[in-house]
Amino acid sequence: MALVLGPAALSQTSSLYENWGVVQCPPEVPPTIDASNFVNHGEFLINFTNAALLTLPVTTKPFETSSTLNYTNDFGAVMSCNAGFRMETFPPPAGPRQRAGSLYNNGTIDCGTVGTSNVIIISGLSFNLVGTGAGVKCQVNASNIYNPGTIGMGFDSLLSLSGENLDLSHGILTMDNSGFNGNGTSGTIFFSGGFFDGYWGLGIANTNLYPNGIDPSAYYGSTPPTTQYHLVTNRNYTVTFQQLGGTNFVPYLLDVTDTSGSNRTVRAVFLSNTNPTITAKVYLSSYYQYALDPDIVELSSVSTNAQGITTNFIYIQDTFLTYTNIQLFLDGFAGSGINRPTYIPENYGIYQVQGGQYFFGTAAAPTTIPPGTFIAGNVTNQYTAYQALFQPGSVVLADVPGQNVTNQPGRIELTADKYLTLPEAQISSGSYLLMKATNHFGGSAGAQIASPFADVYLRSTNGLLNLTNVLVPTMPRPIGICDLFSARWTNFVAGVTNRYHVLFVDLQVAPQSLLMVQTLNLSVTNAVAHTNDDSIFIRDVFNVTSNLLIDTRRLTVTTNGSDSLAPVGILNYLNPSILWPGATPRLQYLTNNGIIECANFAVFGGSQTSPYSGPDNSTNAYAAFVNTGGVTNYGAAIFANYFRNSGTFFASGGALRVQQAQTVILTNGAFLAPGTAGAMTIQGSSLLVSNHVLQAGAALTLSATDYLDDGSLNVGADAVTNKNTWYAGYGINLPVLPASSSLLATTISNTGPAGALVPNLWSGQDRGPVTAGYNNNAAVGRLILDGRDARTRFNFQRTGLTNALYVDLLELKDWTTNADNLGNFIGVNLDPNFTVYYGDAVVAGHSIAEKLNLKYGYAGASGGRFCWVSNYNTGFFSSTNVTYTDGSVHRLNRALVYSCNLNSNGQPYPATGGANATCDGTILKPDPIPVLTPASLMLTGTFTNQPVRSIVLSWNTIPLSTNALYAAPSPLTPGTNWQLVTNFVTDATLGGRATYTDPIKANAPRYYRVQAQSP
Repeated sequence: MALVLGPAALSQTSSLYENWGVVQCPPEVPPTIDASNFVNHGEFLINFTNAALLTLPVTTKPFETSSTLNYTNDFGAVMSCNAGFRMETFPPPAGPRQRAGSLYNNGTIDCGTVGTSNVIIISGLSFNLVGTGAGVKCQVNASNIYNPGTIGMGFDSLLSLSGENLDLSHGILTMDNSGFNGNGTSGTIFFSGGFFDGYWGLGIANTNLYPNGIDPSAYYGSTPPTTQYHLVTNRNYTVTFQQLGGTNFVPYLLDVTDTSGSNRTVRAVFLSNTNPTITAKVYLSSYYQYALDPDIVELSSVSTNAQGITTNFIYIQDTFLTYTNIQLFLDGFAGSGINRPTYIPENYGIYQVQGGQYFFGTAAAPTTIPPGTFIAGNVTNQYTAYQALFQPGSVVLADVPGQNVTNQPGRIELTADKYLTLPEAQISSGSYLLMKATNHFGGSAGAQIASPFADVYLRSTNGLLNLTNVLVPTMPRPIGICDLFSARWTNFVAGVTNRYHVLFVDLQVAPQSLLMVQTLNLSVTNAVAHTNDDSIFIRDVFNVTSNLLIDTRRLTVTTNGSDSLAPVGILNYLNPSILWPGATPRLQYLTNNGIIECANFAVFGGSQTSPYSGPDNSTNAYAAFVNTGGVTNYGAAIFANYFRNSGTFFASGGALRVQQAQTVILTNGAFLAPGTAGAMTIQGSSLLVSNHVLQAGAALTLSATDYLDDGSLNVGADAVTNKNTWYAGYGINLPVLPASSSLLATTISNTGPAGALVPNLWSGQDRGPVTAGYNNNAAVGRLILDGRDARTRFNFQRTGLTNALYVDLLELKDWTTNADNLGNFIGVNLDPNFTVYYGDAVVAGHSIAEKLNLKYGYAGASGGRFCWVSNYNTGFFSSTNVTYTDGSVHRLNRALVYSCNLNSNGQPYPATGGANATCDGTILKPDPIPVLTPASLMLTGTFTNQPVRSIVLSWNTIPLSTNALYAAPSPLTPGTNWQLVTNFVTDATLGGRATYTDPIKANAPRYYRVQAQSP
C-alpha cells in the first residue's frame, strides 16, 4: 500500500503543460497530464487502441487531463483523439468535476473523424482502420469558450460546449455525415450516411403467387409497365406484397446482340421521378465494360449555401445482370433497444457525392419498348427488391428511444449561461443541435448553422432580439423513399441465348430537407426599467414541431437581403396543440413581412382559447397587426385595433374573421377561405378595401359601423384603377349600414351550392328608383348570382322595415336563370319590403334590364321588387358613351340606349322601328336619349310691356328634367350671390322650350342664368 500510495501522495499539479512539437500515440504512450494550464502549439495526436472502439457506442473514455483550469490550442495547432476529449477541471485522483476557466481554440480539434487513424488490436493482430465507431465525445465545460478555430467530430458523435460565455464567431463546428458502426460481435462495418433500409426481398417468380412463372411481355412490355407482385420484409419485420409501375414510369432500353449472333442482351430501366428539381439520367452502357457491368441511375440536384451553388449527386447501382448468386447483406439495425438487423440485396449500391460527378459514358435516352422485345411465354425469373429510406439525420427517428430528437446520436450542444455569440460561425450537426442562451444572445450575422433537428432557446436583455442566420432554411440532404425492383431471366430461342434484365426505380424524394425545431423559445427584456417595450425580429426559417414561446411586445417576421439563403423569415408551427395566444403572451404589435403558418385554427390576439370560442372572447386585442406577407392556417380570428393587410391570408378549411377592429385597411392582397366552412367576417369601425381579393367558401359578411369604402366613395368607380373581386359561397351580408359607404368598384360573385337556400342580408336604404340611391348607400358595382342547380335559391332579407340593394350591374348565371312556365326567374327570392335596384341586368351577356323591370321582378315571389334605374348613367359597369350628331359625347345607361322596345326621344327612325336600337344592337338611333347640354339650352330673353314691363326668359328642356332660374345684379363681381328666381320639374310629356316671365323691378342691370338637370 505504501508503494501504491506513495507516488500519488507525492504528485503535484504543475502550472503549465506546453507542447511545441509532436505527441503521437501510438507509438508513444498517451501522456498523463496534471497541469493548471494546457497549451498546444504543435500536434497532439492520441489514438487509443482499445478494441472497445468497435462496440456500439464507443466505450473508451475521451482523453482528459487533471486539474486543468485553462485549455489553449493555438493557431495552426492540431489536437486529435479517436475517442474524443473532455475538458473541464478534474482534480486527481477522482475529485468532483468542476467547470474550467477557459478554452481557447484557434487551431483544429478532431474527435473520431474519418481523418483520425485508429490502430485496433484484435487477437494479437494489428491493422489500420480509417474511421471509428459511433459514440465519440468532445465535452467542454468552461466559463469562457472562444473558438475561432475548427472542432471536427466523427459520425454519430457528441460535441458539448457549456459555459458562461461562448464566443464561436468565425469558428467551425463540423460533424461527419457518414462513417462506420461496428456491432461488436462479428466485426462487420456498416456504412450509414442518411440512407436506411426500408424493406428488402429476393426470390423467384415461380413461387408464391406465380407457380407457373410470369409472362414478361405482359408486365414489362405492356403500357403502363408494372412489376409482378413480390414479397418484401420491412424494417418492422412485416412481410407484405409489393408492386411497382404505372404511367409515370419512363422506359430506357439497350438491346444488343454480339457479333456471333448467338448472344443477345436486353436491359431495360423503368424510371419514375415526379420531382422537377431532380435531374435523372440512366446509364446502360457500362464504364467498367466487362467487370461489373452495372445499370446506373444518376440523380442530381442543385443546392445553394454560403460557398455558392453546388450540384449534389446520388448514384443507384444495380449489378443484378452480372452476379450469379444473390444474397442479402447485413446493412444496419432498426428499432429502439431491439436492434433488428436490416438488409440490402447485394446487387444494389446507393451512394452520394456532393460537388462532384462520376463519368459513366453517354446517358441513355427515353424510348418506347418495341413490341416483341420481351418474348411472350412464362419464365421463372429471379428478382430482388429494396426500398431506400432517405433521412436527413444519421438515424431513423423511430429507432431512437422515446422517438425524441434529443436522444439521437450525432449531436452538438451549445449552452451559455450568460452570453452566446455566433457571427460568421459555421456549424453542422449530424442529427441534432441544441442552441441555448438563457441570458443574452449576441447574434449570428453571417453564420451558416445546419442540423436536421434542433432546440433553440435564445434570450436578449437589451430590448431587441434579431434572429438572422440562426439556422439555414434547408440542408442538401435528400428526404423520402426510393423503391427498387430488379428481375433477370434467360430464354433460349433458335440457338440464340437471350439474357434479360429489368430495373424499376420509383423515386419519391425531395433533394433538400427542411430543418425541424422541436422547441423554439425566444424572449426579450428591456434593461431600461421604465420602458415596457421590446422587439423580436425573425428573419430565419423555423419549422416548430412541439413547443413555441415568443415572449415579446413587438414581433416582426421580416425579409432578408438578396444574398441571404432565406429571402424571408418563416414561422411554421406544425404542432396543432400549439396555441398562438399562449405562445405569445405579451404580444401587442405583430408585423408579418414573411410567412406565418400553422396546421390548426389560429387566433391572433391574447386571452383566447382553442378551439375558437366566439367573436367576443378576446380581452386583449392587438394594438396593431400589419401583414404584407403570407399567413396560412386552417382558419384564423384576428383581434386588432388597427389591422392592415397587403399580403395573403389563406385558410385551408375554416373561417377568416377580423374582429374588434377600429380601422381595417385591405389593399393589394387577398383573404382566401375556399373551404365549405370558409365563412368570412370583417368587422370594425372603418373598413377600406381596394384591389383586394375576398374568397369565402361560405358567407361573406362586412360589418363596418362608420365607414365602408372600396375607393369609390368620393370619386366614383371610374377613378379606381384597381377594383376588387370578391367571391362568396353562401351569401353576402351587410348587417349594418355604415354612415359612409360605397362598393361601386367591387365585383361580388355570389355562388349558391346545389340545393341550398342561400341567405343574403343587406341594410341599404330604399330611396326608390333614383340615382341618389347609389350615393353613400353601400351600392355594389357588379353582383353575380350563380346557382349550381335547379333547387338553388338566393333569398335576400332586410334588416329594417324596408331595405334595398343598389347594384350597378346585376348578372344571373347558370341555374339562377331557371324560369317557371310563365317565364319567371325562380332562382331569386326577395323579402317583402326589400328591393333590388339595378342599372343593368344581364344573362349570358344579354341585357334583361327592361324585361326584369316590366315583369315586376321577373319572379312571381318577388312582387315587383326588382327595379331598373334607367336614368342611372354614371355606373362603371352599366353605362356607355354615345357620340351625338353635334359631336358631343354623352355617358348614358347602356340598357336604355340599346333598348329595342323604348323610343326615348319620341322621334321616328325606320331603321330601328322607332326604338332606341335594333334588338341585336347593330343599329343605334341617332341621339337616342334626350340630353341637355349648356349649348343646347339656348337661353334667351325678350322685353314685353304686357301686362307690365317684364323680361320673358325661355330655354330648351326635356321631360322630367329639373330646372332652376337664377338672377344677380352683376356676374363679374367677386362673391356674387345668385338668387333663385324659380325652379320646377317638367312633366313627363312637356318638352321643347320652357318659359318664365320676370317683371322688371328696378332701373338697374339684371343678369340671368339657368340650370337644367337631366332625369
